[in-house]
Amino acid sequence: AGMKNPVVMDLKVGTRHWSPGEKEKKKMKELKKAATTTIGSMGLRIVGCRIPGEGYADAGAEDWGYKNKRDPTPEEFPIVLQRFFRTEKRMNTVRQYASALVEHFRFQDEYVFFGSSILMAYDAALGDEAPLRIAMIDFGHVHTMAEMRAEAEWEGRLESFEARDVGYIKGLDSLLEMLGGEGVARMQGLP
Repeated sequence: AGMKNPVVMDLKVGTRHWSPGEKEKKKMKELKKAATTTIGSMGLRIVGCRIPGEGYADAGAEDWGYKNKRDPTPEEFPIVLQRFFRTEKRMNTVRQYASALVEHFRFQDEYVFFGSSILMAYDAALGDEAPLRIAMIDFGHVHTMAEMRAEAEWEGRLESFEARDVGYIKGLDSLLEMLGGEGVARMQGLP
């Protein structure tokens, strides 16, 4: 990707990570995971990231995410984000991206994205001047709203069905909340 020293975060977005018609065992496993991680409470989970040490050095780097067996708690999450982004410019980039994406998801009513991620990266070799690259990835479980409506009808919850990807919206709202307002207030004063 043209980077000398990439710093990458894979951030899973959404509260649901199983497909319509999935076997009950898989569905129960995913429901348990949502109940015991930030997937259920925030609609977000860090798959993996490495936070460089002081001066963007490898020494003192920290690995976070479930692939690294270090899931942040809801209280740690905004701190991990702030330490990953490091600069206001990169935080503004992700705020703008997430704001545009959530506005799109509030109106789009054709698809839902289960198990999708937002991939964020910058080149530590460029220090604080490194721009943030950001993209949605992992589209293996994209379903039509017609599939979701059929599932809701089959399960007897058609009256409460909402033709929106509410789980993805929740994740984006959580991300924006942590990057502004209360989340930023908790970040202030940290090294």
